[in-house]
Amino acid sequence: MPSFLIHIAVAKQYLKKHKEYDEKEFIKGTIAPDLIEDKTKSHYGKESAQSDVKAFIKDYPEETSFNMRL
Repeated sequence: MPSFLIHIAVAKQYLKKHKEYDEKEFIKGTIAPDLIEDKTKSHYGKESAQSDVKAFIKDYPEETSFNMRL
């Protein structure tokens, strides 16, 4: 799993081309899932390396700068 610095660096590169997102909220959203101890809850998978985007969208139907989906 990438470090926080890698998550932030990638987010900043993405934001250079997508100025419609709130930078602070977007960056918070890139690291927030890794701040939770039980990664299966924050990554929506049976194991921390898995993800279930459909389950995430069900829980967070409104897309924001914090929880946007690429």
